[in-house]
Amino acid sequence: MATPHVVGAAALLAQQHAGWKAPEFKAVLMGSAKKLPNQSVFAQGAGRIDVAKAITESVLGSPSSLSFGTALWPHTDDKPVARQLTYRNLGKAAVTLTLKLTASSTDGKPAPASAFKLSASSVTIPAGGSASVTVTSNTKHNGPDALYSGQVVAKAGASVIGTPLAVDKEVESYDLVIRHIGPDGKGTDQGDTLLYSLDRDFATELTPGADGVVKLRLPKGKYFLDGTVGDAQGRVYQLVRPVLTLDRATSAPVDARQAKPVRMTLPRADARLGQLEIGYLRGLSEGAESNSIWAPDLDQVRVGSLGKAAAKDEMLSYVSTRWGVPKPDGQFLDSPYSYNLLQGKQGSYFSGYNRIVRDKELAKVVTRYAADQPGLLALDQRFGTLPGAGLSSSGQTFAYSRPGQATHYLDTAVGTTWSAMVDTVKPDSGDGRWLINHVAYDRPYQAGRTYSERWGAAVAVPDVADGGSTRTGNTINVYVQPNADADGHSGDSLEVDKASIKLFRNGKLIGSDTSPGQLSVEDVAAGKGSFRLESSQVRSLLQLATQLSTVWTFSSQDTGSKEVALPLWAVRPRPAVDLNNSVARQPLSILPLDVVSQPGAKVGAVKQVTLQVSGDGGKTWTKASVVRTPKSGYKAFFRTPAGAKLISLRSTLADRDGNTVSQSVLNAYRIR
Repeated sequence: MATPHVVGAAALLAQQHAGWKAPEFKAVLMGSAKKLPNQSVFAQGAGRIDVAKAITESVLGSPSSLSFGTALWPHTDDKPVARQLTYRNLGKAAVTLTLKLTASSTDGKPAPASAFKLSASSVTIPAGGSASVTVTSNTKHNGPDALYSGQVVAKAGASVIGTPLAVDKEVESYDLVIRHIGPDGKGTDQGDTLLYSLDRDFATELTPGADGVVKLRLPKGKYFLDGTVGDAQGRVYQLVRPVLTLDRATSAPVDARQAKPVRMTLPRADARLGQLEIGYLRGLSEGAESNSIWAPDLDQVRVGSLGKAAAKDEMLSYVSTRWGVPKPDGQFLDSPYSYNLLQGKQGSYFSGYNRIVRDKELAKVVTRYAADQPGLLALDQRFGTLPGAGLSSSGQTFAYSRPGQATHYLDTAVGTTWSAMVDTVKPDSGDGRWLINHVAYDRPYQAGRTYSERWGAAVAVPDVADGGSTRTGNTINVYVQPNADADGHSGDSLEVDKASIKLFRNGKLIGSDTSPGQLSVEDVAAGKGSFRLESSQVRSLLQLATQLSTVWTFSSQDTGSKEVALPLWAVRPRPAVDLNNSVARQPLSILPLDVVSQPGAKVGAVKQVTLQVSGDGGKTWTKASVVRTPKSGYKAFFRTPAGAKLISLRSTLADRDGNTVSQSVLNAYRIR
């Protein structure tokens, strides 16, 4: 917003001074600006524009600011630098200006008296004329090495003209030369370098000239360097220096000849690489920096680690790959297996990489993809996280027909966890239409063990098991998974006809949103109230769970500064469906029901669970018999509706504290 404000101010000046050009506008706007207290030139420039004052100003200073450049360390041969400051009087009477110079270092302390000098303490400017003074900067003083900034203030009655000034008395600094060298041993401009300070907040990206050389001057300290070079074949050579100590003039070559290949051998001859990601996470004083290279072919990457290693807890490098069996067109569709591999290295980068993979080192995950309808795809991604990494590797997508099955092998280094995301897609246009998104987060696995998982199984219902619905003081935040599957994978529909969530207090609507699972309401009345939370969806692009409606009721009041989980329940029907989400027809249906409350919520013991069943899309309903099972679950018994191909469900739960939930799912699962 600075630009339009300055343009507007200049336009107002142009109305008053039609003959002025850009230098006059700049001079008067800077000279008349109001300087903010306790702010350096580097923080505020000349100050805050004062348009009213600028319009009446008739004295201009030129140049608008004074820069004395940089005096290179160690300052033994520094010489004074003089600049001329000229004042023009546009008025019809002579003006006498009194001059004062103030300056300070970056720590806010006044600059030594010898740092700057004015040649005169006042000047008289004739009408229509000009007068000049000399401002001299002398960095050969006993003040600290630092940036110094200030202002020359010229006053004549109510007229005040400020001219900002600055000089850099360079801190201890040295020249750094980075040479980018290609695999042929010659300098190349096909590369770049990322350079970070390990001592302060500084980062830069450097691009070499035609000779491959970058020269810069930096303060003494420790740096982290990540350099890359490319060649004509499309290969990337990455050289990482975890610690670059700059305490003298230094050369740091980025030499492609020092990078080594990345090689992997898998147990299956038909396995092909889908994606390679190799990168690092470097802890810095102001946070963390990360970078990675992606490639579809191992031969496209060479890597190397140079110089001294960092401490083990200050740097983590990783190699992440996904392998499978591609179709002739190169797409990984219905690959019978995938290898999801992730290994880390602490303290330094990889100097090449060579791994022989063995199945016994991995976890085996047999995965089934249930279908809402024929023709949909499951897009499967796996994200590995190493201990202490704070970030996940990027997972390539493998597509699977629904219904379908695959076996995924996962790395199992100590502390490694895996997250998965499985999208349901209708591939009818472009990249397809995302209908449902299911996720599972940060699960550990053990080497040599076989696991089983299923995605997209009926019945889809809103779920509270992930938490996130809370009240803090008088703010209520609602976060429920609107379309979790039968196995508890968090889920959301991305293509809905309509959806809403509404919150009522004592019967009055206090908040709503078009998302069926998220809502935030502030300034809720502090006193204890009765709340009703309604979530609904219509999903005509799907054949199952085409309409969902859930209503929660609970009591709540001001919680002060404490965050309190809302007492929300969910009823999760778990029919024994196959991968077409259908159940074999039996005269008597037996339907397991799980009941789940939000983690951390204070709820009462379950008092009642009910279920109603419809075989005609919700036109008529029949009450089921619900009994409690020995393991605190429930089972519902009902006569299977004659001729029904789809079963719809309505359930309720009430606890002894008065919290309730009512759920309705039209076309919940199939009968075959």
